[in-house]
Amino acid sequence: MAKVRLKCQKRVEDLYSNPIVFFLWVYEFDYINKKYGNGRYRGVMAQEVPSASFVGPEGTLMVDYSKLDVQFEELNSIDNVLLK
Repeated sequence: MAKVRLKCQKRVEDLYSNPIVFFLWVYEFDYINKKYGNGRYRGVMAQEVPSASFVGPEGTLMVDYSKLDVQFEELNSIDNVLLK
């Protein structure tokens, strides 16, 4: 599971829509608050997948990726260098 909250992210970029899961948009983003992660990530926005979202202990909307046909990915350092 990964924490995803639009207010927690910057440099959000639309990547593609996955037609297999009814046009679910996948994004690349950085977390503003580094306690959620440091680097570049690829995933969905919790607001866009209510059937796979839940409110975490800090009130942050989170995604349970086990309910989706999409993976949450931490991009490797070479990807981070190329995107900056």
